[in-house]
Amino acid sequence: MPTLMQNNFIPLSNDILFKDIFSNPDNHLFLEDLLECHLGLKKGTLANKLNVRKEDTLNKFNYFDKNVRADLIITTNNLIINIEMHSFFNEVAYTKSEYYVMRIYSTELKKGMNYNQITKVTQINFINETNIQISEEIKSSIVIGKNANMDFVRLDKARQLPYTNNRYIKWLKFIGAQTKEERDKVAKGDGLLMDLAKVIDDFYEDTKDDETFTRDYWLKHIYNAKGEKEAKFEIAQNMLQKNMDISLISEVTGLTINDINNLKDN
Repeated sequence: MPTLMQNNFIPLSNDILFKDIFSNPDNHLFLEDLLECHLGLKKGTLANKLNVRKEDTLNKFNYFDKNVRADLIITTNNLIINIEMHSFFNEVAYTKSEYYVMRIYSTELKKGMNYNQITKVTQINFINETNIQISEEIKSSIVIGKNANMDFVRLDKARQLPYTNNRYIKWLKFIGAQTKEERDKVAKGDGLLMDLAKVIDDFYEDTKDDETFTRDYWLKHIYNAKGEKEAKFEIAQNMLQKNMDISLISEVTGLTINDINNLKDN
Protein backbone atom coordinates (compact mmCIF):
# COMPACT_ATOMS: atom_id res chain seq x y z
CA MET A 1 0.00 0.00 0.00
CA PRO A 2 1.64 3.29 -1.07
CA THR A 3 1.98 5.99 1.54
CA LEU A 4 0.08 9.26 1.36
CA MET A 5 3.43 11.04 1.15
CA GLN A 6 4.30 12.16 -2.37
CA ASN A 7 7.63 13.74 -3.34
CA ASN A 8 8.57 13.63 0.34
CA PHE A 9 5.83 16.17 1.18
CA ILE A 10 2.51 15.96 2.98
CA PRO A 11 0.49 19.17 3.30
CA LEU A 12 -0.44 20.24 6.80
CA SER A 13 -4.03 20.11 5.54
CA ASN A 14 -3.74 16.31 5.66
CA ASP A 15 -5.96 15.55 8.65
CA ILE A 16 -3.67 12.87 10.12
CA LEU A 17 -0.63 15.15 10.00
CA PHE A 18 -2.64 18.12 11.28
CA LYS A 19 -3.89 16.16 14.30
CA ASP A 20 -0.52 14.60 15.08
CA ILE A 21 1.31 17.94 14.93
CA PHE A 22 -1.13 20.14 16.83
CA SER A 23 -2.18 17.61 19.48
CA ASN A 24 1.44 17.28 20.62
CA PRO A 25 1.85 19.38 23.81
CA ASP A 26 5.28 20.48 22.56
CA ASN A 27 3.53 22.21 19.65
CA HIS A 28 0.71 23.98 21.49
CA LEU A 29 2.52 27.31 21.04
CA PHE A 30 1.73 27.09 17.31
CA LEU A 31 -1.90 26.15 17.92
CA GLU A 32 -2.29 29.04 20.37
CA ASP A 33 -1.09 31.49 17.71
CA LEU A 34 -3.33 30.01 15.00
CA LEU A 35 -6.43 30.20 17.21
CA GLU A 36 -5.61 33.72 18.39
CA CYS A 37 -5.46 34.78 14.74
CA HIS A 38 -8.70 32.98 13.88
CA LEU A 39 -10.61 34.33 16.88
CA GLY A 40 -9.16 37.84 16.61
CA LEU A 41 -7.58 37.66 20.07
CA LYS A 42 -4.62 39.61 21.35
CA LYS A 43 -1.26 37.83 21.10
CA GLY A 44 -0.69 35.71 24.21
CA THR A 45 -4.36 35.49 25.21
CA LEU A 46 -4.38 31.69 24.94
CA ALA A 47 -0.85 31.08 26.20
CA ASN A 48 -0.77 27.87 28.27
CA LYS A 49 -4.59 27.80 28.39
CA LEU A 50 -5.38 25.07 25.88
CA ASN A 51 -6.51 21.56 26.74
CA VAL A 52 -6.23 19.60 23.49
CA ARG A 53 -7.78 16.19 22.81
CA LYS A 54 -7.15 14.31 19.57
CA GLU A 55 -9.81 12.07 17.97
CA ASP A 56 -11.99 12.44 21.02
CA THR A 57 -15.19 10.38 21.12
CA LEU A 58 -18.03 12.83 21.68
CA ASN A 59 -20.18 12.32 24.76
CA LYS A 60 -23.30 10.23 24.29
CA PHE A 61 -26.74 10.67 25.82
CA ASN A 62 -27.30 6.93 25.97
CA TYR A 63 -25.75 3.60 25.01
CA PHE A 64 -27.44 3.49 21.61
CA ASP A 65 -26.15 6.86 20.37
CA LYS A 66 -23.72 6.62 17.47
CA ASN A 67 -20.03 6.86 18.38
CA VAL A 68 -18.45 9.79 16.54
CA ARG A 69 -14.95 11.19 16.83
CA ALA A 70 -13.86 14.81 16.51
CA ASP A 71 -10.48 15.64 14.94
CA LEU A 72 -9.26 18.06 17.61
CA ILE A 73 -11.24 19.37 20.56
CA ILE A 74 -9.71 22.30 22.39
CA THR A 75 -11.10 23.71 25.62
CA THR A 76 -10.25 27.00 27.28
CA ASN A 77 -11.87 28.76 30.23
CA ASN A 78 -14.93 29.93 28.32
CA LEU A 79 -14.88 28.22 24.93
CA ILE A 80 -14.87 24.76 23.34
CA ILE A 81 -13.35 24.61 19.86
CA ASN A 82 -13.70 21.61 17.57
CA ILE A 83 -11.37 21.68 14.56
CA GLU A 84 -12.17 19.54 11.53
CA MET A 85 -9.91 19.30 8.48
CA HIS A 86 -11.77 18.50 5.24
CA SER A 87 -10.04 17.37 2.06
CA PHE A 88 -13.43 17.64 0.33
CA PHE A 89 -16.39 19.42 1.94
CA ASN A 90 -19.78 18.20 0.71
CA GLU A 91 -23.36 17.97 1.99
CA VAL A 92 -22.52 15.00 4.22
CA ALA A 93 -19.60 16.89 5.79
CA TYR A 94 -21.83 19.92 6.32
CA THR A 95 -24.50 17.85 8.06
CA LYS A 96 -21.88 16.06 10.16
CA SER A 97 -20.46 19.44 11.22
CA GLU A 98 -23.88 20.62 12.38
CA TYR A 99 -24.32 17.39 14.32
CA TYR A 100 -20.91 17.70 15.99
CA VAL A 101 -21.63 21.24 17.14
CA MET A 102 -25.04 20.32 18.56
CA ARG A 103 -23.69 17.15 20.19
CA ILE A 104 -20.85 18.98 21.92
CA TYR A 105 -23.08 21.90 22.93
CA SER A 106 -25.95 19.83 24.29
CA THR A 107 -23.79 17.48 26.36
CA GLU A 108 -22.26 20.45 28.21
CA LEU A 109 -25.50 20.96 30.15
CA LYS A 110 -25.12 19.23 33.50
CA LYS A 111 -27.70 18.63 36.23
CA GLY A 112 -28.41 21.81 38.20
CA MET A 113 -26.95 24.12 35.54
CA ASN A 114 -28.79 27.05 34.05
CA TYR A 115 -28.98 27.11 30.24
CA ASN A 116 -27.02 30.36 30.09
CA GLN A 117 -24.11 28.58 31.78
CA ILE A 118 -23.46 26.27 28.82
CA THR A 119 -19.97 26.81 27.42
CA LYS A 120 -19.85 28.42 23.98
CA VAL A 121 -18.94 26.01 21.16
CA THR A 122 -17.19 26.92 17.92
CA GLN A 123 -16.49 24.43 15.16
CA ILE A 124 -13.76 25.43 12.72
CA ASN A 125 -13.99 23.66 9.36
CA PHE A 126 -10.80 24.00 7.31
CA ILE A 127 -11.80 23.32 3.70
CA ASN A 128 -9.47 22.31 0.87
CA GLU A 129 -12.17 21.80 -1.75
CA THR A 130 -15.96 21.91 -1.83
CA ASN A 131 -18.86 21.24 -4.19
CA ILE A 132 -21.60 22.94 -2.17
CA GLN A 133 -22.70 26.55 -1.91
CA ILE A 134 -20.85 28.20 0.95
CA SER A 135 -19.41 31.66 1.24
CA GLU A 136 -16.64 32.64 -1.16
CA GLU A 137 -15.07 34.62 1.68
CA ILE A 138 -11.86 33.27 3.23
CA LYS A 139 -13.65 33.01 6.56
CA SER A 140 -17.39 32.91 7.23
CA SER A 141 -19.58 31.82 10.11
CA ILE A 142 -23.07 30.47 10.74
CA VAL A 143 -24.72 30.88 14.12
CA ILE A 144 -26.41 27.79 15.55
CA GLY A 145 -28.33 28.84 18.61
CA LYS A 146 -27.22 31.45 21.11
CA ASN A 147 -23.77 30.09 21.95
CA ALA A 148 -22.78 27.80 19.09
CA ASN A 149 -21.48 28.47 15.61
CA MET A 150 -19.74 26.87 12.65
CA ASP A 151 -16.82 28.64 10.98
CA PHE A 152 -15.84 27.86 7.40
CA VAL A 153 -12.23 28.56 6.43
CA ARG A 154 -11.40 28.33 2.73
CA LEU A 155 -7.82 27.12 2.37
CA ASP A 156 -8.43 26.86 -1.39
CA LYS A 157 -9.25 30.57 -1.59
CA ALA A 158 -6.37 31.62 0.68
CA ARG A 159 -3.84 29.80 -1.52
CA GLN A 160 -4.91 31.93 -4.50
CA LEU A 161 -4.10 35.21 -2.75
CA PRO A 162 -0.80 37.01 -3.41
CA TYR A 163 1.84 37.43 -0.72
CA THR A 164 0.51 39.26 2.33
CA ASN A 165 1.64 40.36 5.78
CA ASN A 166 -1.78 39.45 7.19
CA ARG A 167 -0.85 36.86 9.78
CA TYR A 168 -4.06 34.84 9.56
CA ILE A 169 -3.85 34.58 5.78
CA LYS A 170 -0.20 33.51 6.10
CA TRP A 171 -1.33 30.76 8.45
CA LEU A 172 -3.95 29.55 5.96
CA LYS A 173 -1.49 29.63 3.07
CA PHE A 174 1.01 27.71 5.22
CA ILE A 175 -1.56 25.03 6.14
CA GLY A 176 -2.82 24.70 2.57
CA ALA A 177 0.60 24.72 0.86
CA GLN A 178 0.92 21.86 -1.63
CA THR A 179 4.71 21.72 -1.88
CA LYS A 180 7.60 22.18 0.53
CA GLU A 181 8.82 25.11 -1.56
CA GLU A 182 5.43 26.81 -1.33
CA ARG A 183 5.24 26.23 2.41
CA ASP A 184 8.78 27.47 3.07
CA LYS A 185 8.13 30.59 0.95
CA VAL A 186 5.11 31.44 3.10
CA ALA A 187 7.09 30.83 6.31
CA LYS A 188 10.17 32.83 5.25
CA GLY A 189 10.85 35.68 7.65
CA ASP A 190 8.24 34.51 10.16
CA GLY A 191 10.06 32.93 13.11
CA LEU A 192 7.07 30.96 14.41
CA LEU A 193 6.11 29.49 11.03
CA MET A 194 9.73 28.71 10.25
CA ASP A 195 9.98 26.84 13.55
CA LEU A 196 6.81 24.92 12.71
CA ALA A 197 8.18 24.05 9.26
CA LYS A 198 11.24 22.61 11.01
CA VAL A 199 8.99 20.56 13.35
CA ILE A 200 7.13 19.16 10.33
CA ASP A 201 10.38 18.39 8.48
CA ASP A 202 11.65 16.50 11.55
CA PHE A 203 8.33 14.64 11.73
CA TYR A 204 8.73 13.58 8.09
CA GLU A 205 12.26 12.40 8.78
CA ASP A 206 11.13 10.32 11.76
CA THR A 207 8.27 8.67 9.87
CA LYS A 208 9.50 8.33 6.28
CA ASP A 209 10.56 4.69 6.74
CA ASP A 210 7.54 3.47 8.68
CA GLU A 211 3.86 3.01 7.83
CA THR A 212 2.54 6.16 9.52
CA PHE A 213 0.79 7.43 6.42
CA THR A 214 -0.54 4.21 4.95
CA ARG A 215 -4.21 3.26 4.91
CA ASP A 216 -3.45 0.37 7.28
CA TYR A 217 -2.06 2.82 9.81
CA TRP A 218 -5.13 5.04 9.38
CA LEU A 219 -7.45 2.13 10.20
CA LYS A 220 -5.43 1.20 13.28
CA HIS A 221 -5.18 4.88 14.20
CA ILE A 222 -8.97 5.29 14.22
CA TYR A 223 -10.14 1.95 15.64
CA ASN A 224 -8.90 -0.12 18.51
CA ALA A 225 -9.09 -3.89 17.92
CA LYS A 226 -12.64 -4.11 19.21
CA GLY A 227 -13.79 -1.13 17.19
CA GLU A 228 -12.31 -2.48 13.97
CA LYS A 229 -14.10 -5.82 14.38
CA GLU A 230 -17.36 -4.05 15.16
CA ALA A 231 -16.94 -2.11 11.92
CA LYS A 232 -16.45 -5.38 10.02
CA PHE A 233 -19.61 -6.84 11.56
CA GLU A 234 -21.54 -3.73 10.53
CA ILE A 235 -20.35 -4.14 6.93
CA ALA A 236 -21.22 -7.85 7.01
CA GLN A 237 -24.70 -7.09 8.34
CA ASN A 238 -25.33 -4.64 5.53
CA MET A 239 -24.18 -7.20 2.97
CA LEU A 240 -26.44 -9.88 4.50
CA GLN A 241 -29.40 -7.55 4.21
CA LYS A 242 -28.68 -7.36 0.48
CA ASN A 243 -28.67 -11.19 0.34
CA MET A 244 -25.05 -11.33 -0.76
CA ASP A 245 -23.14 -14.61 -0.76
CA ILE A 246 -21.60 -15.53 2.61
CA SER A 247 -18.30 -16.54 1.02
CA LEU A 248 -18.04 -13.13 -0.64
CA ILE A 249 -18.85 -11.39 2.65
CA SER A 250 -16.10 -13.39 4.37
CA GLU A 251 -13.62 -12.45 1.65
CA VAL A 252 -14.49 -8.75 1.81
CA THR A 253 -14.60 -8.38 5.61
CA GLY A 254 -12.06 -10.95 6.73
CA LEU A 255 -14.62 -12.47 9.10
CA THR A 256 -14.93 -16.24 9.31
CA ILE A 257 -17.87 -18.09 7.76
CA ASN A 258 -18.87 -19.10 11.28
CA ASP A 259 -18.87 -15.45 12.41
CA ILE A 260 -21.12 -14.48 9.52
CA ASN A 261 -23.49 -17.43 10.05
CA ASN A 262 -23.82 -16.48 13.74
CA LEU A 263 -24.56 -12.91 12.72
CA LYS A 264 -27.16 -14.12 10.25
CA ASP A 265 -28.84 -16.40 12.82
CA ASN A 266 -29.02 -13.58 15.36
